[in-house]
Amino acid sequence: MPALAFACLPRKETNGVGLGAGLAVLGVRLMINRARIQNLIRRGALALMVLGLGSPAFSADDPKPRKQPRPEVLVVADAGATPEELRPAPGKPIHYLVVGGVERNIGEDVTEVRRPDELAVRRELVKALASQGFIEAKADGPKPQIALLFSWGSASYLANDEILSESGAGGFGDKNKAEIVQLLGMDKANRHVISQFDADQLNDAIRNDRVYMVVAAWDLGAAARKQRRLLWRTRISLDWRDDSPETFRVMLASAAPFFGRDTEKGVFLDDFLQRKAEVTIGEARVVEESAPKPAAPVGK
Repeated sequence: MPALAFACLPRKETNGVGLGAGLAVLGVRLMINRARIQNLIRRGALALMVLGLGSPAFSADDPKPRKQPRPEVLVVADAGATPEELRPAPGKPIHYLVVGGVERNIGEDVTEVRRPDELAVRRELVKALASQGFIEAKADGPKPQIALLFSWGSASYLANDEILSESGAGGFGDKNKAEIVQLLGMDKANRHVISQFDADQLNDAIRNDRVYMVVAAWDLGAAARKQRRLLWRTRISLDWRDDSPETFRVMLASAAPFFGRDTEKGVFLDDFLQRKAEVTIGEARVVEESAPKPAAPVGK
């Protein structure tokens, strides 16, 4: 502000009259500039609020707290059948039968994580499947086309730290390596040249215990022919430090768009990508097949 004041003073007039006039002009200009500065401050504060940088999570005027970001979820999806067998289409839902679920730990038990029962996990699974057009079969409804098996629990890598290089090359320890490698999609990453950022994400994931869930779909038609045919399998996990009462709801809601699809490598979904997937894909609306309406009686 002093620099602004000196810039407004007349350069040549130094007598009393000139100085008085100069100060008068200065006062007017300072009032104008002060108003402009206050306006800029208000605009800047508004911009910071829009960006989420200039206001706290809640205030006295708005006591409702801001939503916390969702934890990062890792999804690894495998599919081995033709596309039309994997995903529902408008007017063509896929009916399934849940054969069973089991809680099991991969590696050492991570005692700090919560232990939901099978019914609670299954309830969230049914919701996630319904959002994509997979309908649970009922006794009086259409026959199921696929059988679902699911497992959940904690996952802990029991070998020495594995360093995955930028080229995707790397070896793994001998203890429970297969399940952990597949859970994190590191076997898929090894087939590609990946960025250092992707390598760092995987290395961080393998060094920390995780909460996981696996959903597998089997062909019931093949089972009737005494054949075992896996249609698709989706592996979902997150860092155990992000465990909460909403863990399985968040995990399954994030992974739902990947049911029946294949990914080249694991996909890390942060809060932004999870919300983007909800907006882009949304909830599938599948119209159940119904009996044809009886014809209207013909007048005599």
